Amino acid sequence: MLGGVNTDAYLSYKRVRQVSLRDALTWDKGLGSLSDREASGLYGTSWFFMHWLYNTHPDALGRYEDELGKGTEPKRAFDIAFPGFDADATNRELYEYQRHGKFSDMPLPLIETRLSADSLREELLPPDQAKDLQGLFDEVSKKYAGKRQD
Repeated sequence: MLGGVNTDAYLSYKRVRQVSLRDALTWDKGLGSLSDREASGLYGTSWFFMHWLYNTHPDALGRYEDELGKGTEPKRAFDIAFPGFDADATNRELYEYQRHGKFSDMPLPLIETRLSADSLREELLPPDQAKDLQGLFDEVSKKYAGKRQD
């Protein structure tokens, strides 16, 4: 579902109104220094901003994505796509949009893959690649181990 509402993010946006769009756009630290409420507010505001752009400014959002695809630095790409952007005015627009806006979504069919069990082949990895892969699995496992308990 393209454009659908992420209810967790949307509720975070609505519940943590102390986090402004300006806060979300200037945030440049990791999550470790934030309270759960602050992290939730940044997540919700960031998601809602992108949802709003998708529904109300799709051409500018597309231009931003095109600029990023060309390798343009993100701040410069944003300035190109959204000249004269005012974070405070947009923050007020977001608030009104969540109260009165019309959210649109587009159901898209799943694209069937041509992969099959017959088209895949098994082969052993060389020891150095197997070690690298095991290290990656261990790293991901440690990173997300605490999240499964939430």
